[in-house]
Amino acid sequence: MVNRLFLSLLLFFLLVPLVLQGQSDSSRVSYRKLGVNWKNNVPFLSYSARDFVNAFVVKRFQSGLPQSVITRTYAYSDKDHSAISVSIRSCKVTYDLWEERHGVHTYTVAAVIAGLRGAANFARVFRESSRAELYDSVADDMTDGIAKHLYHEGHRRYARSGYRTADGYELDEVVDISVLALVTLGVLPARDERVVATVEAIRRDLVLDTKIGGVARYRGDQYQREDDVPDAVPGNPWFISTLWLGEYEIMRAHTVSELREALPYLEWCAKNALPSGVLAEQVHPISGHPLSVSPLTWSHSAFVWAVQSYVEKSRLLRREE
Repeated sequence: MVNRLFLSLLLFFLLVPLVLQGQSDSSRVSYRKLGVNWKNNVPFLSYSARDFVNAFVVKRFQSGLPQSVITRTYAYSDKDHSAISVSIRSCKVTYDLWEERHGVHTYTVAAVIAGLRGAANFARVFRESSRAELYDSVADDMTDGIAKHLYHEGHRRYARSGYRTADGYELDEVVDISVLALVTLGVLPARDERVVATVEAIRRDLVLDTKIGGVARYRGDQYQREDDVPDAVPGNPWFISTLWLGEYEIMRAHTVSELREALPYLEWCAKNALPSGVLAEQVHPISGHPLSVSPLTWSHSAFVWAVQSYVEKSRLLRREE
C-alpha cells in the first residue's frame, strides 16, 4: 500500500539545514527542490554538502567547534499541502586537529575514548559504578568502531579520517602522524599488529630524508611550505610530529635498549630549538630555520610530556631488569 501511495505522488523535497549551537534561527533556513531516484518503488535522495551549505553554515563550520547538522526531508503530494512523510537525519561534524578538514577523524575519536576512560576512572573514585560502566561501555563500542570503520583493508593500516557514504565510510588514504593518537592516548597497544603496520607507513612516508630530518604531519602538507623545498619532501618537520613518533617508541619499549630508540626524537627537538631554548611550531626542512609560531606552547608541552614519559619508563624498566 505504501509503495502504491508513493508511486502516485509527484514528490519534491525541502532540505532544512540547521546547524545547531543553541537555538536555530528559522530566518536562516534555506529551501530547494531535489531530484528523486526510484529503486524498487522506493524514492532515494543523494546530495553533497554543497547542496545545502550557505554563508551561515560556512561561518559555523569555520568556527572550528563541533557542529550538528540536521536535515529534514518533507514529501508532499501534488494535491495536498500537508506533508505525508518526514524523514530526519543528523550527523555531527568536526574539524580535524589541523583545522583543515571536516569528517570523522581517528585522532578525534581517540581523544573522545581517552576522555571517556578518564571519566570512568573519576566515576569509580566517587563510587559511581553504574556511570563508570556506561562510560567504559561507550568507549569499548567506539574502539570497536575504529577497527570497523577507520581501518583501511587495502593499505593494511589505520586511516586518518573517514567520510560517511551510503555504504559506510570513504577513507582518507593520506598517511598522517595524528593516527599515533591511537597509541599515545591509550586506545590501542603499541605492539598491536595493525598499529605496527601503521607506524611502518608513517616512517616510510613522513620521516624526512634531509640534513635537518624530523617528521612531517602528513604527506603533501603545504602549510608554511616555502618555494625552495623539493617536491620529494612530504612537508615541514613539526616538533609535535617528531615527538609523537618518539612517544610511540617509549610506549613500545620492553627493554632499556628498546627505550633508547626514542632518544633521537628528543635530541632532534633540542638540536632544532633556538639558542634561547624556544621551540617553534615547525622548521624549514632544508635550512632548519623556525617557521610559523615561535614559541609554540604545544611544542613545549609535548616535549615536557615526552621527556617525563621517557624518565618514568626508564625507571620502570631498570627496576624490572
